[in-house]
Amino acid sequence: MNSARHENFIPVRKVELVKALTKKIPARQRGEFNRFCRIVGSIYHFNYHQNLERLKELYVPFDPDAEKYLVQIKSDVPDNTEDKQEKILGEINALLKSGNYKEIPYSELEKAFKGASPWGIDLIVDFSQYEYYSIYYKGERRDSLEKKYLWFKKRYEFDMYDRIFFAFKLKETFTESDTLSFSKDKLYLKLFKNVPGLDLEMLFPNTNVRISLFDKGKVIVPLVAGGISSLYKIMLYVLSQGSPMVLWRQIGFWSLVGGFFIFALKSFLGYKNTIEKYLKTLTSNLYFQNLDNNSGVLTCLLDDAEEQECREILLAYYFLYSEPGVHTQKSLDERIERYFAEELLFECDFEVDDALRKLKELGLLKVKGKKLDVAPLKEACRILDRQWDGYFN
Repeated sequence: MNSARHENFIPVRKVELVKALTKKIPARQRGEFNRFCRIVGSIYHFNYHQNLERLKELYVPFDPDAEKYLVQIKSDVPDNTEDKQEKILGEINALLKSGNYKEIPYSELEKAFKGASPWGIDLIVDFSQYEYYSIYYKGERRDSLEKKYLWFKKRYEFDMYDRIFFAFKLKETFTESDTLSFSKDKLYLKLFKNVPGLDLEMLFPNTNVRISLFDKGKVIVPLVAGGISSLYKIMLYVLSQGSPMVLWRQIGFWSLVGGFFIFALKSFLGYKNTIEKYLKTLTSNLYFQNLDNNSGVLTCLLDDAEEQECREILLAYYFLYSEPGVHTQKSLDERIERYFAEELLFECDFEVDDALRKLKELGLLKVKGKKLDVAPLKEACRILDRQWDGYFN
Protein backbone atom coordinates (compact mmCIF):
# COMPACT_ATOMS: atom_id res chain seq x y z
CA MET A 1 0.00 0.00 0.00
CA ASN A 2 1.14 3.53 -0.73
CA SER A 3 3.23 4.92 2.12
CA ALA A 4 1.55 8.31 2.09
CA ARG A 5 -0.24 9.43 5.20
CA HIS A 6 -4.03 9.68 5.25
CA GLU A 7 -4.98 12.63 3.05
CA ASN A 8 -8.29 14.26 2.18
CA PHE A 9 -7.51 14.61 -1.52
CA ILE A 10 -8.29 11.78 -3.93
CA PRO A 11 -5.07 10.80 -5.74
CA VAL A 12 -6.73 9.56 -8.95
CA ARG A 13 -7.41 11.57 -12.11
CA LYS A 14 -11.09 12.12 -12.82
CA VAL A 15 -10.84 10.39 -16.22
CA GLU A 16 -9.29 7.28 -14.66
CA LEU A 17 -11.86 7.27 -11.85
CA VAL A 18 -14.76 7.44 -14.33
CA LYS A 19 -13.28 4.48 -16.25
CA ALA A 20 -12.88 2.45 -13.05
CA LEU A 21 -16.44 3.16 -11.85
CA THR A 22 -17.97 2.58 -15.30
CA LYS A 23 -16.55 -0.96 -15.36
CA LYS A 24 -18.50 -1.70 -12.17
CA ILE A 25 -21.80 -0.42 -13.64
CA PRO A 26 -24.06 -2.93 -15.50
CA ALA A 27 -23.34 -2.78 -19.25
CA ARG A 28 -26.80 -1.43 -20.19
CA GLN A 29 -26.37 1.56 -17.83
CA ARG A 30 -22.81 2.55 -18.75
CA GLY A 31 -23.82 5.00 -21.47
CA GLU A 32 -26.15 6.84 -19.09
CA PHE A 33 -23.53 6.85 -16.33
CA ASN A 34 -20.92 8.33 -18.68
CA ARG A 35 -23.42 11.01 -19.69
CA PHE A 36 -24.03 11.77 -16.01
CA CYS A 37 -20.27 12.13 -15.42
CA ARG A 38 -19.90 14.47 -18.41
CA ILE A 39 -22.70 16.75 -17.23
CA VAL A 40 -21.30 16.92 -13.69
CA GLY A 41 -17.90 17.80 -15.14
CA SER A 42 -19.40 20.46 -17.43
CA ILE A 43 -21.35 22.12 -14.61
CA TYR A 44 -18.33 22.32 -12.33
CA HIS A 45 -16.04 23.45 -15.14
CA PHE A 46 -18.44 26.29 -15.95
CA ASN A 47 -18.70 27.33 -12.30
CA TYR A 48 -14.94 27.25 -11.81
CA HIS A 49 -14.39 29.22 -15.01
CA GLN A 50 -16.59 31.94 -13.52
CA ASN A 51 -14.52 31.80 -10.33
CA LEU A 52 -11.29 32.07 -12.33
CA GLU A 53 -12.47 35.22 -14.10
CA ARG A 54 -13.40 36.79 -10.77
CA LEU A 55 -10.11 35.82 -9.09
CA LYS A 56 -8.02 37.11 -12.00
CA GLU A 57 -9.81 40.45 -11.76
CA LEU A 58 -9.18 40.65 -8.00
CA TYR A 59 -5.52 39.72 -8.44
CA VAL A 60 -4.65 42.27 -11.17
CA PRO A 61 -3.46 45.06 -8.77
CA PHE A 62 -1.10 42.59 -7.04
CA ASP A 63 0.07 40.57 -10.06
CA PRO A 64 3.83 41.06 -10.71
CA ASP A 65 3.28 39.77 -14.26
CA ALA A 66 0.33 42.04 -15.11
CA GLU A 67 0.47 43.28 -18.70
CA LYS A 68 1.45 46.91 -18.26
CA TYR A 69 0.72 47.85 -21.88
CA LEU A 70 -3.03 47.28 -21.36
CA VAL A 71 -5.10 50.42 -20.83
CA GLN A 72 -6.63 50.65 -17.37
CA ILE A 73 -10.15 52.10 -17.36
CA LYS A 74 -10.61 54.41 -14.40
CA SER A 75 -13.36 53.57 -11.94
CA ASP A 76 -15.49 55.96 -9.89
CA VAL A 77 -15.21 53.57 -6.94
CA PRO A 78 -12.35 54.54 -4.53
CA ASP A 79 -9.38 52.17 -4.74
CA ASN A 80 -8.82 50.55 -1.33
CA THR A 81 -5.74 48.35 -1.73
CA GLU A 82 -5.89 46.89 1.79
CA ASP A 83 -9.48 45.72 1.33
CA LYS A 84 -8.61 44.22 -2.06
CA GLN A 85 -5.61 42.40 -0.61
CA GLU A 86 -7.67 41.00 2.25
CA LYS A 87 -10.35 39.87 -0.20
CA ILE A 88 -7.98 38.14 -2.63
CA LEU A 89 -6.18 36.38 0.24
CA GLY A 90 -9.53 35.18 1.62
CA GLU A 91 -10.54 33.86 -1.81
CA ILE A 92 -7.21 32.09 -2.27
CA ASN A 93 -7.42 30.46 1.17
CA ALA A 94 -10.95 29.22 0.39
CA LEU A 95 -9.71 27.86 -2.93
CA LEU A 96 -6.83 26.05 -1.25
CA LYS A 97 -9.24 24.50 1.24
CA SER A 98 -11.54 23.26 -1.53
CA GLY A 99 -8.50 21.69 -3.20
CA ASN A 100 -7.61 19.95 0.12
CA TYR A 101 -4.43 21.93 0.75
CA LYS A 102 -3.35 22.28 4.39
CA GLU A 103 -1.44 25.19 5.90
CA ILE A 104 2.00 24.56 7.39
CA PRO A 105 2.06 26.36 10.76
CA TYR A 106 5.03 28.47 11.87
CA SER A 107 6.04 25.82 14.43
CA GLU A 108 6.57 23.31 11.59
CA LEU A 109 8.48 25.86 9.56
CA GLU A 110 10.82 26.45 12.51
CA LYS A 111 11.66 22.73 12.58
CA ALA A 112 12.37 22.77 8.86
CA PHE A 113 14.60 25.84 9.13
CA LYS A 114 16.77 24.42 11.92
CA GLY A 115 18.62 22.10 9.59
CA ALA A 116 19.39 21.37 5.97
CA SER A 117 18.70 18.19 4.08
CA PRO A 118 21.94 16.20 3.67
CA TRP A 119 21.85 16.58 -0.14
CA GLY A 120 20.63 20.17 -0.16
CA ILE A 121 21.63 23.57 1.18
CA ASP A 122 21.09 25.43 4.43
CA LEU A 123 19.60 28.91 4.14
CA ILE A 124 18.88 31.71 6.61
CA VAL A 125 15.48 33.40 6.21
CA ASP A 126 14.91 36.93 7.53
CA PHE A 127 11.18 36.97 8.30
CA SER A 128 11.30 40.68 9.19
CA GLN A 129 11.39 41.43 5.45
CA TYR A 130 7.92 40.00 4.85
CA GLU A 131 4.62 41.78 5.32
CA TYR A 132 2.78 38.53 4.61
CA TYR A 133 3.64 34.92 3.82
CA SER A 134 1.85 31.58 3.94
CA ILE A 135 2.74 28.03 2.90
CA TYR A 136 0.24 25.27 2.12
CA TYR A 137 0.88 21.67 1.13
CA LYS A 138 -1.01 18.78 -0.42
CA GLY A 139 0.21 15.22 -0.27
CA GLU A 140 2.70 14.34 2.47
CA ARG A 141 4.71 11.12 2.38
CA ARG A 142 7.88 9.59 3.76
CA ASP A 143 10.74 9.33 1.30
CA SER A 144 14.42 8.45 1.48
CA LEU A 145 17.65 9.17 -0.34
CA GLU A 146 21.09 7.66 -0.13
CA LYS A 147 24.14 9.90 0.16
CA LYS A 148 27.66 8.72 -0.55
CA TYR A 149 30.50 9.86 1.69
CA LEU A 150 34.20 9.08 1.30
CA TRP A 151 34.13 5.45 2.45
CA PHE A 152 30.48 4.69 3.16
CA LYS A 153 26.88 5.36 2.19
CA LYS A 154 24.11 6.58 4.46
CA ARG A 155 20.36 6.55 3.83
CA TYR A 156 18.28 9.49 5.11
CA GLU A 157 14.52 9.48 5.63
CA PHE A 158 12.47 12.68 5.38
CA ASP A 159 9.00 14.11 4.76
CA MET A 160 8.22 14.97 1.14
CA TYR A 161 5.42 17.34 0.06
CA ASP A 162 3.88 16.54 -3.34
CA ARG A 163 2.61 20.10 -3.79
CA ILE A 164 3.60 23.33 -2.06
CA PHE A 165 1.77 26.65 -2.45
CA PHE A 166 3.73 29.69 -1.30
CA ALA A 167 2.43 33.27 -1.16
CA PHE A 168 4.39 36.29 0.08
CA LYS A 169 4.51 40.08 0.05
CA LEU A 170 7.56 42.13 1.04
CA LYS A 171 7.47 45.05 3.45
CA GLU A 172 7.53 48.64 2.22
CA THR A 173 10.47 49.52 4.49
CA PHE A 174 13.06 47.71 2.39
CA THR A 175 14.97 49.33 -0.44
CA GLU A 176 15.17 47.96 -3.96
CA SER A 177 18.63 46.55 -3.26
CA ASP A 178 17.19 44.60 -0.32
CA THR A 179 14.34 43.14 -2.34
CA LEU A 180 16.38 42.43 -5.49
CA SER A 181 13.98 42.13 -8.43
CA PHE A 182 10.85 41.85 -6.29
CA SER A 183 8.28 44.65 -6.06
CA LYS A 184 7.11 45.57 -2.58
CA ASP A 185 3.51 46.31 -3.61
CA LYS A 186 2.93 42.93 -5.28
CA LEU A 187 1.63 39.63 -3.94
CA TYR A 188 3.72 36.72 -5.22
CA LEU A 189 2.18 33.28 -5.70
CA LYS A 190 4.33 30.19 -6.26
CA LEU A 191 3.51 26.52 -6.81
CA PHE A 192 6.13 23.79 -6.38
CA LYS A 193 6.27 19.99 -6.56
CA ASN A 194 8.22 17.37 -4.60
CA VAL A 195 9.66 19.65 -1.92
CA PRO A 196 11.47 17.96 1.02
CA GLY A 197 10.26 19.23 4.38
CA LEU A 198 13.79 20.27 5.36
CA ASP A 199 14.17 22.40 2.22
CA LEU A 200 11.19 24.72 2.66
CA GLU A 201 13.44 27.72 3.27
CA MET A 202 14.74 27.52 -0.30
CA LEU A 203 11.34 28.83 -1.48
CA PHE A 204 11.94 32.21 0.16
CA PRO A 205 13.71 34.99 -1.78
CA ASN A 206 16.45 37.11 -0.17
CA THR A 207 17.95 34.21 1.76
CA ASN A 208 21.58 33.89 2.85
CA VAL A 209 23.54 30.68 2.38
CA ARG A 210 24.80 29.00 5.55
CA ILE A 211 27.63 26.61 4.73
CA SER A 212 27.52 23.22 6.42
CA LEU A 213 30.20 22.26 8.97
CA PHE A 214 31.50 19.63 6.56
CA ASP A 215 32.03 22.17 3.77
CA LYS A 216 33.50 24.70 6.22
CA GLY A 217 35.94 22.02 7.28
CA LYS A 218 36.99 21.41 3.67
CA VAL A 219 38.02 25.09 3.48
CA ILE A 220 39.33 25.83 6.99
CA VAL A 221 41.23 22.62 7.82
CA PRO A 222 43.57 22.76 4.78
CA LEU A 223 44.10 26.51 5.36
CA VAL A 224 45.05 26.04 9.02
CA ALA A 225 47.21 23.00 8.27
CA GLY A 226 48.94 24.77 5.42
CA GLY A 227 49.45 27.91 7.50
CA ILE A 228 51.03 26.00 10.38
CA SER A 229 53.25 24.07 7.99
CA SER A 230 54.38 27.27 6.24
CA LEU A 231 55.07 29.09 9.52
CA TYR A 232 57.03 26.11 10.78
CA LYS A 233 59.21 26.13 7.65
CA ILE A 234 59.73 29.90 7.91
CA MET A 235 60.84 29.61 11.56
CA LEU A 236 63.27 26.85 10.63
CA TYR A 237 64.61 29.02 7.85
CA VAL A 238 65.00 32.02 10.20
CA LEU A 239 66.90 29.95 12.75
CA SER A 240 69.12 28.43 10.10
CA GLN A 241 70.19 31.83 8.70
CA GLY A 242 71.42 33.24 11.99
CA SER A 243 71.10 36.93 11.07
CA PRO A 244 67.70 38.48 10.25
CA MET A 245 69.43 41.04 8.00
CA VAL A 246 70.67 38.25 5.79
CA LEU A 247 67.24 36.60 5.89
CA TRP A 248 65.47 39.42 4.05
CA ARG A 249 67.89 39.12 1.19
CA GLN A 250 67.23 35.49 0.69
CA ILE A 251 64.97 34.42 -2.19
CA GLY A 252 64.11 31.24 -0.36
CA PHE A 253 62.36 33.15 2.40
CA TRP A 254 60.11 34.98 -0.04
CA SER A 255 59.37 31.71 -1.77
CA LEU A 256 58.05 30.34 1.51
CA VAL A 257 56.01 33.47 2.21
CA GLY A 258 54.67 33.42 -1.36
CA GLY A 259 53.76 29.78 -0.98
CA PHE A 260 51.77 30.59 2.14
CA PHE A 261 49.78 33.31 0.38
CA ILE A 262 49.19 31.09 -2.63
CA PHE A 263 47.83 28.43 -0.29
CA ALA A 264 45.58 31.04 1.37
CA LEU A 265 44.33 32.16 -2.06
CA LYS A 266 43.62 28.55 -3.01
CA SER A 267 41.56 28.10 0.17
CA PHE A 268 39.64 31.32 -0.53
CA LEU A 269 38.85 30.17 -4.07
CA GLY A 270 37.73 26.84 -2.62
CA TYR A 271 35.37 28.77 -0.34
CA LYS A 272 33.96 30.68 -3.32
CA ASN A 273 33.51 27.44 -5.26
CA THR A 274 31.60 25.97 -2.31
CA ILE A 275 29.24 28.98 -2.29
CA GLU A 276 28.75 28.68 -6.05
CA LYS A 277 27.99 24.97 -5.66
CA TYR A 278 25.33 25.79 -3.06
CA LEU A 279 23.75 28.48 -5.25
CA LYS A 280 23.79 26.17 -8.28
CA THR A 281 21.99 23.50 -6.24
CA LEU A 282 19.40 26.08 -5.16
CA THR A 283 18.81 27.34 -8.71
CA SER A 284 18.57 23.81 -10.09
CA ASN A 285 16.07 22.76 -7.42
CA LEU A 286 13.85 25.78 -7.98
CA TYR A 287 13.98 25.36 -11.76
CA PHE A 288 12.87 21.73 -11.79
CA GLN A 289 10.44 21.94 -8.87
CA ASN A 290 8.60 25.13 -9.85
CA LEU A 291 5.22 24.40 -11.47
CA ASP A 292 3.75 27.89 -11.93
CA ASN A 293 3.84 31.50 -10.75
CA ASN A 294 1.42 34.31 -9.88
CA SER A 295 -1.80 34.34 -11.98
CA GLY A 296 -0.87 30.94 -13.44
CA VAL A 297 -1.03 29.50 -9.92
CA LEU A 298 -4.69 30.55 -9.66
CA THR A 299 -5.48 28.58 -12.82
CA CYS A 300 -3.66 25.51 -11.46
CA LEU A 301 -5.42 25.69 -8.09
CA LEU A 302 -8.85 26.13 -9.66
CA ASP A 303 -8.28 23.21 -12.02
CA ASP A 304 -7.13 21.09 -9.09
CA ALA A 305 -10.14 22.05 -6.94
CA GLU A 306 -12.54 21.42 -9.84
CA GLU A 307 -11.16 17.91 -10.37
CA GLN A 308 -11.27 17.18 -6.65
CA GLU A 309 -14.90 18.23 -6.26
CA CYS A 310 -15.98 16.22 -9.31
CA ARG A 311 -14.24 13.11 -7.97
CA GLU A 312 -15.97 13.46 -4.60
CA ILE A 313 -19.40 13.81 -6.23
CA LEU A 314 -18.91 10.87 -8.61
CA LEU A 315 -17.73 8.57 -5.82
CA ALA A 316 -20.56 9.47 -3.46
CA TYR A 317 -23.18 9.19 -6.22
CA TYR A 318 -21.86 5.85 -7.52
CA PHE A 319 -21.93 4.07 -4.16
CA LEU A 320 -25.32 5.48 -3.17
CA TYR A 321 -26.72 4.55 -6.59
CA SER A 322 -25.20 1.06 -6.80
CA GLU A 323 -26.02 0.19 -3.16
CA PRO A 324 -29.46 1.84 -2.70
CA GLY A 325 -31.08 2.27 0.72
CA VAL A 326 -28.04 0.85 2.53
CA HIS A 327 -25.84 3.71 3.61
CA THR A 328 -25.82 6.27 6.36
CA GLN A 329 -23.29 9.09 6.21
CA LYS A 330 -20.87 7.08 8.36
CA SER A 331 -21.21 3.83 6.40
CA LEU A 332 -20.82 5.66 3.07
CA ASP A 333 -17.61 7.25 4.31
CA GLU A 334 -16.26 3.86 5.40
CA ARG A 335 -17.35 2.19 2.14
CA ILE A 336 -15.53 4.71 -0.08
CA GLU A 337 -12.39 4.59 2.06
CA ARG A 338 -12.47 0.78 1.85
CA TYR A 339 -12.77 1.03 -1.93
CA PHE A 340 -9.57 3.07 -2.02
CA ALA A 341 -7.72 0.74 0.31
CA GLU A 342 -8.77 -2.50 -1.43
CA GLU A 343 -8.87 -1.54 -5.10
CA LEU A 344 -6.55 1.45 -5.44
CA LEU A 345 -4.16 0.53 -2.59
CA PHE A 346 -4.24 4.03 -1.16
CA GLU A 347 -5.46 5.18 2.24
CA CYS A 348 -7.69 8.23 1.83
CA ASP A 349 -9.61 10.22 4.44
CA PHE A 350 -12.72 10.85 2.33
CA GLU A 351 -14.67 14.03 3.14
CA VAL A 352 -18.13 12.51 2.98
CA ASP A 353 -19.92 15.54 4.44
CA ASP A 354 -18.52 17.74 1.67
CA ALA A 355 -19.53 15.25 -1.03
CA LEU A 356 -23.08 14.97 0.35
CA ARG A 357 -23.38 18.76 0.51
CA LYS A 358 -22.53 18.97 -3.20
CA LEU A 359 -25.02 16.23 -4.10
CA LYS A 360 -27.68 18.17 -2.18
CA GLU A 361 -26.79 21.41 -3.98
CA LEU A 362 -27.21 19.61 -7.31
CA GLY A 363 -30.62 18.32 -6.22
CA LEU A 364 -29.57 14.66 -6.39
CA LEU A 365 -29.55 13.63 -2.71
CA LYS A 366 -32.53 11.99 -0.99
CA VAL A 367 -32.60 11.54 2.78
CA LYS A 368 -34.93 9.09 4.56
CA GLY A 369 -34.25 9.26 8.27
CA LYS A 370 -30.58 8.39 8.55
CA LYS A 371 -30.53 6.50 5.27
CA LEU A 372 -29.18 8.20 2.15
CA ASP A 373 -30.21 7.71 -1.45
CA VAL A 374 -29.81 9.48 -4.80
CA ALA A 375 -31.95 10.09 -7.86
CA PRO A 376 -31.74 7.27 -10.46
CA LEU A 377 -29.44 7.86 -13.42
CA LYS A 378 -32.06 9.03 -15.94
CA GLU A 379 -33.71 11.33 -13.42
CA ALA A 380 -30.30 12.63 -12.29
CA CYS A 381 -29.36 13.45 -15.89
CA ARG A 382 -32.66 15.33 -16.40
CA ILE A 383 -32.07 17.35 -13.20
CA LEU A 384 -28.55 18.26 -14.27
CA ASP A 385 -29.68 19.04 -17.84
CA ARG A 386 -32.16 21.61 -16.49
CA GLN A 387 -29.42 23.21 -14.39
CA TRP A 388 -27.06 23.36 -17.36
CA ASP A 389 -29.70 24.93 -19.62
CA GLY A 390 -30.47 27.45 -16.87
CA TYR A 391 -26.99 28.95 -17.11
CA PHE A 392 -27.75 30.31 -20.59
CA ASN A 393 -31.45 31.18 -20.33
